[in-house]
Amino acid sequence: RNLEAELEDSRFPDVSSDDQVHDARRLKPRDQVLHFLNELGWLFQKAAACTPSIESDVSDSELIQFSTARFRHLLLFSNERDWCSLTKTLLEVLSKRSLVSEELSQETLEMLSEIHLLNRAVKRKSSHMVHLLVQFVVICPDNSKLYPFLPNYPGPGGLTPLHLAASIDDAEDIVDALTDDPQQIGLSCWHSVLDDEGISPEVYAKFRNNGSYNELVARKLVDRKNSQVTIVLNKGEIHMDQPENAGANNSSGIQALEIRSCSQCAILESGLLRRPMRSRGLLARPYIHSMLAIAAVCVCVCVFMRALLRFNSGRTFKWERLDFGPT
Repeated sequence: RNLEAELEDSRFPDVSSDDQVHDARRLKPRDQVLHFLNELGWLFQKAAACTPSIESDVSDSELIQFSTARFRHLLLFSNERDWCSLTKTLLEVLSKRSLVSEELSQETLEMLSEIHLLNRAVKRKSSHMVHLLVQFVVICPDNSKLYPFLPNYPGPGGLTPLHLAASIDDAEDIVDALTDDPQQIGLSCWHSVLDDEGISPEVYAKFRNNGSYNELVARKLVDRKNSQVTIVLNKGEIHMDQPENAGANNSSGIQALEIRSCSQCAILESGLLRRPMRSRGLLARPYIHSMLAIAAVCVCVCVFMRALLRFNSGRTFKWERLDFGPT
């Protein structure tokens, strides 16, 4: 549905080739959308035919016909629109294709290093896309793991995703995602990786008055060193230790977290950090009930006084005519 507005009154050429991929930027936005959908449909059709669960004569070699340049176009189109699920699916198909030969594997890595998907996601402050790329892993035939999107991979000017995140305002979630990679490279390189000018992400954060980023990294380094978890509540910290060895008598296998005795924990136990109760206002309920009762009596009296009263004489009596006598 995100593409419906761009699909109206569009034209699309009948042939799909690598030449059109290179000329995709010259097409109109609507034509680019249709070109993307056509390429995506062709790829998914071939990828579905190559799955082991489907009996087909199509082998993995059919995916080789889908060139690396066409994969590049699909990845850029999906990444720029923050389509995380589609980007993950494309990367999985691309990794399966790259395992066919060593030449394709090298060509794929070169293409990914050129388009800098992680840098693009950091610039857009897309935390979900950053987390997806940092956590993405390729299982090689020898059961080794390959992480193609590293937080310390240098881009133009030697700027890594860590440098870009440190220079952006209100990007604590981006810094948190970059320093939470499985290999903990981002956390270790925050102070050491340098750009072409010899400046680290830590210094970038100081120059941009983003000291909270350095505090976040320092807190995570302390947590990793002490094997603990830090929870921040109202600018206060509560440390929770994680025991490395579970007790032998723990049949459920769940390791309990031992809360360190500190002033913050005492405050929590006393209930001072609980959700405050709603204010009752200036008047308590009994006073409000009394005022409502008095107001109801006054309304009834006013209605009675304004009504037309008849006496035994048969004449109509009105309070407005009391000073003037009978009519």
